[in-house]
Amino acid sequence: MPKRTTLLIDQAKSYPVPADPGSLVKSLIVIMTLAMSPLLWAGEQRALLIGINEYKANDPGQADKASGAWIPEDLKGAINDIALMQQVLLTRFGVAESNITRLENQAATREAIVTTMKQFISETQADDMVYIHFSGHGSQVEDQNGDETDGLDETILSYDARTPGVRDITDDELGDWLAALPTENYLVTLHTCFAGGHVTRDGTLAARGIGTVLPLSLIH
Repeated sequence: MPKRTTLLIDQAKSYPVPADPGSLVKSLIVIMTLAMSPLLWAGEQRALLIGINEYKANDPGQADKASGAWIPEDLKGAINDIALMQQVLLTRFGVAESNITRLENQAATREAIVTTMKQFISETQADDMVYIHFSGHGSQVEDQNGDETDGLDETILSYDARTPGVRDITDDELGDWLAALPTENYLVTLHTCFAGGHVTRDGTLAARGIGTVLPLSLIH
């Protein structure tokens, strides 16, 4: 298995919780077993779990309707995803609870995600194993820097996305964060609509998919 691995699950999550809510976890067990065995890494095992069911843009008067952007609906399964993943990390892989950071719903604003990610990066050591998981909405915006052949950047949506002044988190930002990790030993899961892509060997996230295209004014 490559040292740097990203799993992007392209799936709409506005569905009711499935009869077997652990299906996602089961599908990840084999990959995680190969990637996160304590026998393989000399350092710490660390995890950042982000799940968003509730979106601020759904609250009356909060959506940035003037932009014409798609407004994310509330979800039903994202918090369940990260709760299950935390239990797997604790019980199957022996990750210390103090090494697991969770952001969910109102706590997962754009500012909080950026701040938490930067702190997470600064606390990571070169021999650590890192697992990052995002469950929530994804979308697309117009490419800002010409690095996308289809002219679109993939994005993930924070709790306050699509409200005035709050831009999506783009694949370029995600790629920069992964490239900044001191360790090459990481596994990333993006369980979101419009995923479908990969992280290259230099840590650059290059996602592809079909989503809602936003004007550049929402990205700046």
